[in-house]
Amino acid sequence: MTESNMFAHIYNALVARLESQVPEIDYIAQDFGQLEVNIRPMVNFPAVLFDLEAPNYSDVSGGVQLAEGLLTVRVADNPFQNDSNLTPDVSRDRALKYYDLSQKVFLALQNFGDDYFGEMTRVSEITEKREDALRVRIIRFSLAWKDDSALSMPTAALGDPNITAGF
Repeated sequence: MTESNMFAHIYNALVARLESQVPEIDYIAQDFGQLEVNIRPMVNFPAVLFDLEAPNYSDVSGGVQLAEGLLTVRVADNPFQNDSNLTPDVSRDRALKYYDLSQKVFLALQNFGDDYFGEMTRVSEITEKREDALRVRIIRFSLAWKDDSALSMPTAALGDPNITAGF
């Protein structure tokens, strides 16, 4: 792994996976609230934003920990179309394309994993309620990985009991 930590590795793996499996996505990034602005968001649509929510860690042994967390994936589109029963079929079909995109993202990420993190599993999916015209689906995946980064730390940094503070 060339990245300095697991978060960077997961981010790069997700970007590569989505670029190869869902090429119609125009913008992929970490979710820093780009869609929560009063003016037009500074993203291209369709967009996928993701955030690895506070993982829980448990000790395995010798400084190794198991991490389990949720990956929140927001699939956003700005179709400029209405989807009511009064809308012509062609316009309604375009307005509902974000469901197709959401399904493609799910299929690309479901059971996706690599040598560093386990296969992801979808645990929920909802439509985000918004006051603007954006259509946003939220898909949450569980994932787990082993964090052995503390193994490469000097023993003193791990709290070697043989080192005293010298007071």
